[in-house]
Amino acid sequence: ANGQTITKQFDVKMDPRVTTTPDELSAQYGLETRIIAGMNASFDSLQQVRTVRDQLKGLASRAPKDLAGTIAVLDGRVAALEGAGAFGPQTGAPGFARMNGELGTLLGYVDSADAEPTQAAQQTYTTLSTSLSALEVKWNNLKSKDIPSLNAKLHAANLPTVSTNP
Repeated sequence: ANGQTITKQFDVKMDPRVTTTPDELSAQYGLETRIIAGMNASFDSLQQVRTVRDQLKGLASRAPKDLAGTIAVLDGRVAALEGAGAFGPQTGAPGFARMNGELGTLLGYVDSADAEPTQAAQQTYTTLSTSLSALEVKWNNLKSKDIPSLNAKLHAANLPTVSTNP
């Protein structure tokens, strides 16, 4: 008010109706933080994958026939990493879209009460984290080997190269 800053100390106290211990709340916070990190990582990778797929679609129609085949094969491999969303029928290996959705669902479950995460929630996180790590390895492989290989061919054909930056 009128350019003045007023400072007041206060204590935050637990709702007396909540019987969860500070250690249990800390465990909940820790799991939520890890879930959010996984969501951020899966979303970032999903955006990169979608950026690459958009570029590949644009290049496929402009490339010579033999190079168009190479582009189509790479697009298929990248599409598998994109995957379908978290809702609806799920077939095949999960992609970044499904991982992101499943992590979001898990976050909602873990955050739904002031309570220590259940063993099932912790196991689900471990399973999702392992799957996400495997997807990241596949994606990093494509980014470090397959995309540069295609870019060399695109450059030789005087076509624009593919970038993973959204």
